[in-house]
Amino acid sequence: MAAHLTLDLKVACRTFAFKNRSSGVQMPKKISGINRLEGKVALITGGASGLGKAIAQEFSQQGAHVSIADINAKLGSQVAKNIGIAAHFIQCDVTDEAQVDHAVDAVMTHKGKLNIMFNNARVAGPQQPPSIVDLDLDQFDKVMQINVRATFTGIKHASRVMIPAKSGVDPLQDKHMLGCGWARPIPIFNIKVHDT
Repeated sequence: MAAHLTLDLKVACRTFAFKNRSSGVQMPKKISGINRLEGKVALITGGASGLGKAIAQEFSQQGAHVSIADINAKLGSQVAKNIGIAAHFIQCDVTDEAQVDHAVDAVMTHKGKLNIMFNNARVAGPQQPPSIVDLDLDQFDKVMQINVRATFTGIKHASRVMIPAKSGVDPLQDKHMLGCGWARPIPIFNIKVHDT
């Protein structure tokens, strides 16, 4: 029987019914008081602000140790400090494969395992896409490098430690793991790695 892992848990929920002071997004409170991520270790890229910050806070409230990887050292360190002992910060530019590799290694050194790789680092393209004739290819390359290539880089390096350990979380099996049990999750980008 093949063990399968979902390495990228980037999920958007249809309804954001709750508001967070800093990011405008807050995940719901603990489901039935259960720490659904107790003992799990998560690496969250882009975890210093926005959805990544909200996910880091929620995962911590659900019992996980969170490693926040972000290019912004000032914000990332502050988020980790605010979460407390269950969090630490790793400065990481996800467009640099060596830094992503280092972030995974740092989690393994610090906690000895990795259960969840949440590839959250993203940038927005132009609000009004130009015509193809006016497309700024440098801007396009930057968006693709962060939003697509960096996701695969995270999967590649997390796989190196998660597959041998048969470690991972499958949102198709446990939607509450993502803190979205109150709204049907819409997978934005899921990749399953099968270990035979």
